[in-house]
Amino acid sequence: MKAVDIVTLSLQGEMLKGLKRTGWALAGVQDSNGESVASHAWGTAHISLLLAECFKSNGKKVDLARVLTMAIVHDLPEALISDIPKTALQLGGESMKRGKQDAERKALGIMMKPLGMTGDRIQSAWEEFNAPDSIEAQIVRASDTFDMLVHALAMERNGVSPKMLHPFFVSSQGAIDSFSVPIFDDVYTVLLKEHKANAQRMGINLNS
Repeated sequence: MKAVDIVTLSLQGEMLKGLKRTGWALAGVQDSNGESVASHAWGTAHISLLLAECFKSNGKKVDLARVLTMAIVHDLPEALISDIPKTALQLGGESMKRGKQDAERKALGIMMKPLGMTGDRIQSAWEEFNAPDSIEAQIVRASDTFDMLVHALAMERNGVSPKMLHPFFVSSQGAIDSFSVPIFDDVYTVLLKEHKANAQRMGINLNS
């Protein structure tokens, strides 16, 4: 890997700083409360670090370098294909989901090809993230969801209605439950409790 390759990939990653996450806009959130793909990637990496350290403190073996690599690059292909919201995938069904993943795989392959073996290792980490059998991949997948909910709580503190954001909490529960990892369940419970407290403080009935 040469210096020019580092600069080229860095410039491609720079695109993510200005690329907005479309799910918030589709939910009706004003642009000032939105976030970029890059800020989400940082949040995912931050939470992944905390969860990995939690596992390690409880005697579990976790490859922290692998965790952070996955967290940093999990949305990197969006620098070429943009952010595709979950609603599009839900409406498009399995064919849409496969098409998105194929496009992301090809995009990352283009970005990683000049890096040789380094690119192969990064691509391998991305593939692992998308087939979350390892504990490292599960940590990053859960953190991906948790960062979304943390940002939702931050927006609620800035005055965004919890009613508007409630579907994000509802849709996340199944994903977290599917891992059957106690610390993941505990983190989700704390996030949901804060969300409900924000709604109560604003006098909002989330069930109406």
